[in-house]
Amino acid sequence: MTVWLPSRLLKGWDSFANADLWRELYDLSQEHDVEWLHVRAHAGNVNNERCDELAKLAAMTARGGVTMKGGEIRTR
Repeated sequence: MTVWLPSRLLKGWDSFANADLWRELYDLSQEHDVEWLHVRAHAGNVNNERCDELAKLAAMTARGGVTMKGGEIRTR
């Protein structure tokens, strides 16, 4: 992130998907002392696997493929 994001910014915000989210992440990272760590995906890291699970659930929810009933998650 310390190399990739600034190099992407030189190309302009419109050059990549979700530019609004990247811009917000970049702006917030400038206000705080952030240490970026690379975590290999799907390598058994418990926290990374949980983040992946939550991201998939959020995507399914946004598409209307997940509902909640009585605290239980239901997929369609």
